[in-house]
Amino acid sequence: MKSGEQVHLHEPEERYVRVRVTPGVRTESVRERSGVYHIAVREKAEGGLANARVRDVLARALGLEAARVRLVKGATSPSKLFLCRGASVPEGVPRRTQKRGRGGGTAVHSHTTS
Repeated sequence: MKSGEQVHLHEPEERYVRVRVTPGVRTESVRERSGVYHIAVREKAEGGLANARVRDVLARALGLEAARVRLVKGATSPSKLFLCRGASVPEGVPRRTQKRGRGGGTAVHSHTTS
């Protein structure tokens, strides 16, 4: 690299994924319907065990490492919102964008690209 040359690092894509969870089933499954992933896991909804398993199952389904998938909403609800980071996040999943709000904080919005 030459002196004064700039390096441009690209942040991985960030997308929100909506998930509907069914804990405590015999057979785990993943299916996508109308933009929502329906995930059934063996773990019961106790002590965060089901949430951790859902994250792992979702990551595998999207081809991501589990560390790139984070639960952002719905820790105690069957309806959850995960933030997924990585180039292989499917196109149909809304991208994460940040927009400055009036109070100087960051408001997070999601939209799909065409």
